[in-house]
Formats: sequence, structure tokens, C-alpha cells
Amino acid sequence: MEIPGTERDDDRTMYVRFERGDEQSVLETLRALDRGDEPEPHYEVVYHDLNDPHRVVWPKNVELLRTIAHHDPESICDTARLVDRDVKQVHGTLEELEELHPIGLV
Repeated sequence: MEIPGTERDDDRTMYVRFERGDEQSVLETLRALDRGDEPEPHYEVVYHDLNDPHRVVWPKNVELLRTIAHHDPESICDTARLVDRDVKQVHGTLEELEELHPIGLV
């Protein structure tokens, strides 16, 4: 499992927006890439359904995200053990979070 931005040791911020993303940051990043520069990472999720951000920040989901970020578990079973929850339940929650984009299952 991975959470966007966890490949760096410094502070990271994922911007959550509704309806419209930060077009200026995207353009700046593309310009930097065109120049051959390595732009600073910009992590952003744009939701179009008002319920989606609420699904991400439910307490049980936040607990999973924090656990993944802090412990970097190697499997869903490890994650379930760390949060003391059923593997099937954690698996379903992680699949939902993947659809909402704060994590990617690998």
C-alpha cells in the first residue's frame, strides 16, 4: 500500500478540493518539467461528489491512513493487525479509499 507523498521523509500535504483543482499548480509543474527541472511534488485530489471527502475523513478511515503512513505495513493482514480490525473489513475499507484516491494498493 502506498499513500501519495510517502516516498519523502519531510512534511507532505495532500490538497483536497471540490469540483475544481488547482490549475495554476498543474501548469507550473508542467512548465518545470518542460524546462527539465524536477518540480516539488503537489498532491491533490479533486472530488465531484460532496459525500466523498466525508467518506475519506471518517474516523476509522483516518485511523487506517495514519497507521499506513506511520507503520508502512506490508500487507492488508498487517494493517488489520495494527488497527485491531477484521481483515475482510480492512480490505473493503482500503478498496473504498483507493477509489477515493488517498491511497493506492500495490
